[in-house]
Amino acid sequence: MNMITFTVTFCCILFCFFLSIVYFTRENNSNIENKLYKNLVILDFVILIFSMACLIIGNYLKYNTKLLTLYDISARVYCVAQLLWYITLSLYTI
Repeated sequence: MNMITFTVTFCCILFCFFLSIVYFTRENNSNIENKLYKNLVILDFVILIFSMACLIIGNYLKYNTKLLTLYDISARVYCVAQLLWYITLSLYTI
């Protein structure tokens, strides 16, 4: 496993976690912009979790090919989450 990729992804998860704590603990207006930003933060966290899962499972595929189905599922969820993030970002910027 590429240790730098793992470390950067883990640091991004921590940063996203702290950003989520700061954002969700404060009072915010219930307008469309804040709702879209909330979805972006949640999707970002989901994307990072599935990215980490793909890294870890992909590393162990050499030793255990039974994990291939789990890897396929996590990779597909990762791609769908990325697509949803791009759509939400484009709605946020409009």
